[in-house]
Amino acid sequence: MKYTILKFALLLSIVFYNGCSKKNDNPTGPSNTGQWTQINGLNNFKTIVVNGANLFAAAGYGVFLSSDNGMNWTKRDSGLTYAPIYSLAVHKNGTSGTNLFAGTWNGGVFLSANNGTSWTSANTGLPFLDVTCLAVRDSFLFAGVNGSGVFFSTNNGSNWTAINNGLTTITIWSLAVSGSNLFAGTPFGVYLSTNNGNNWALADSGLEYNYLDPPWVGALAVSSTNIYAGVVGGKVFRSTNNGISWARIRTGQAIEGQSFTCLAVSDSNIFVGTNSGIFLSTNNGTSWTNITDNLSNTTMDALAAGNKYLFVETGDGKVWRRSF
Repeated sequence: MKYTILKFALLLSIVFYNGCSKKNDNPTGPSNTGQWTQINGLNNFKTIVVNGANLFAAAGYGVFLSSDNGMNWTKRDSGLTYAPIYSLAVHKNGTSGTNLFAGTWNGGVFLSANNGTSWTSANTGLPFLDVTCLAVRDSFLFAGVNGSGVFFSTNNGSNWTAINNGLTTITIWSLAVSGSNLFAGTPFGVYLSTNNGNNWALADSGLEYNYLDPPWVGALAVSSTNIYAGVVGGKVFRSTNNGISWARIRTGQAIEGQSFTCLAVSDSNIFVGTNSGIFLSTNNGTSWTNITDNLSNTTMDALAAGNKYLFVETGDGKVWRRSF
């Protein structure tokens, strides 16, 4: 199952405002059918990743583990310093298993080789410890570091090397891998590398400028051959040709004017969280359905998709899940 998690720029409290066409269908209203179930042991989260039968969540200052598709969670933070955790990545460790990496703000990168039971620091070579995002491709582990650009490691985080040739900015808010391509989301558009970050080139054709300002890409995600970019101003774009060009996803009349807070993509499903509910499109944004249902609050603070479940953190701090 192809899945991905798409979350907007961290620490800047970015709110996305929509200015979309009014030609699309209205979403249907909330059905209140009770499809959402409140989960236990997790009051908030930043991101959720899948590792086999386990789910891991970055939440506040800790990492949480669920082995029942997110219904119950336990904290796994032994060895983690007291720093906010914003990104997680699962990395294959040869034939012996997998490693779990956590990127923190002001704490750098941490590694766990035992499903989060214990953690060790993995920061050698990182000049700053404000890690905004992580990504994995084959034996390569990539990290976006605020104010320092992109770094990579081929030895499970034991050492890191800067790979910024061609980047005209060192502020990196998101990373995504699609096949042999690596994408970086920045305040000045999307950058693409086809050689594991050794060289970068701007890949923003079709991304709309706002009052002559560059498109601030706070989030990137990949699902199959589609690449999604979330741009400040409430706009979501999709590329079907590895970033050569981008096309705007229209979000419909009933969503227009609402502030976007988060978005998740899984297979053909696009989930948009706003300050007035959560909406689903299964046809690349042609039409939308309101799936707020029985959620306790209509403000969405975070979304994540994995193992055919959608997770949402609402404005009152509660975390819910529903199948899709």
